[in-house]
Amino acid sequence: MASNLLNDTACKYPKPRNPDHDMSKPYRLNDGDGMYLFVQPSGSRLWRMKYAFNGKTKTASFGKYPYVGLADARDKRTEARKLLAKNIDPVAARHKDKEETLNTFGLVAKAWYDSQKGGWTDRHAKAVWRSLELDVLPPLKDTPIKDITGSTALGIAEAVITNRGAHVMAQKVLRRITEILGYAVAKGHIDLNPATGMSKYLTKRDKTTVKKMAAIHWKQLPDFLQAIDDSDMFKQTELALRFLMLTFVRPGELRFAKWDEFDMDKNLWSIPANRMKMNSSHKVPLSTQAVGLLEQLKAFSGDSDLVLPGRMTFKKPISENTILFAIYRIGYKDQMTAHGCRSLASTWLNEEGMFQFNDQPRPFNPDAIERQLAHGEPNRVRDAYNRADYMGEREIMMQTWADFVDRCADKSEKVVNIRVAS
Repeated sequence: MASNLLNDTACKYPKPRNPDHDMSKPYRLNDGDGMYLFVQPSGSRLWRMKYAFNGKTKTASFGKYPYVGLADARDKRTEARKLLAKNIDPVAARHKDKEETLNTFGLVAKAWYDSQKGGWTDRHAKAVWRSLELDVLPPLKDTPIKDITGSTALGIAEAVITNRGAHVMAQKVLRRITEILGYAVAKGHIDLNPATGMSKYLTKRDKTTVKKMAAIHWKQLPDFLQAIDDSDMFKQTELALRFLMLTFVRPGELRFAKWDEFDMDKNLWSIPANRMKMNSSHKVPLSTQAVGLLEQLKAFSGDSDLVLPGRMTFKKPISENTILFAIYRIGYKDQMTAHGCRSLASTWLNEEGMFQFNDQPRPFNPDAIERQLAHGEPNRVRDAYNRADYMGEREIMMQTWADFVDRCADKSEKVVNIRVAS
């Protein structure tokens, strides 16, 4: 029916047709002739088509929006309907075509991925595929599956260590290559898995070089943000990590934060002295992005006075290692810590941060940056006289930093060394 037809706006900004729909549950937006957009609570949108074949109701998958647009999805629906008119099951036909052409590593990798992703969360599936696109498929995509050797698989993983120093990710890459080749064995494309046992030969990390309070450089921020996007970490944890990056307070100062410390009208967070390292109250100007994250966090705090209550009890905050372990799980163990958010922001603000003063770009005052970090003045005499809080400049500073983080999240290419005026 015409009333069911979708348009590009409805796909881009989906809303349930029932205004009372529970948004914690998925819903469908019909486009007619069996096809619909399946909208999940996470925001993921998937094209599906219900059809009947030999008396059974089946579902065809046409891909994920926006990677498959409305017009493309409709084309796929048309092709599927043409096959049904010939008494051919479109899903079975597609699987048959794939099985007959699995002669390269890239094709086998995609078939393995499609066979496994149903058991993963959407975010984990996205992370797995991105790791293949980043480290595995560029050199191996068109290589005949029968030509892959154990040395080939090990070399791909070693390159991850050589190029990025990412030992944990290298282990994941080698494991995924091994599983893909195992799938090829199961499907009869090769007789033996050449990558079996290769993990023990992967270069081990030199533990003597591991640094405490590790922090990535701001040039690595786009990859770090993408890793967060691709992860399947609990949403509250993700929001907490992003908020920590935007405010660069100490992790313990955030962990015990309470709602009554925030003045949302003034975009200001006042941390009491008893929670500060220097035993002095601290004010944190909040960027518009930080305020937006707080609004999202409210959904997880219920009636608790804590901004980040634990999942088991609202009376206690999240574990002190919650954010740290989330960073480890996205492949940044020994490269980044929760405390490292402070070094990350400080480095960019000191090296690149600029703001407009009398219509001219001007670097941020190092003293204002140190005040925002709540660092004590090492010179006690100077500290006794320096009572400036630089609040006006710090407000601009926090918004400038948040805007830079947004730009990093939007970039697909490497961030260039550019001084930004806001």
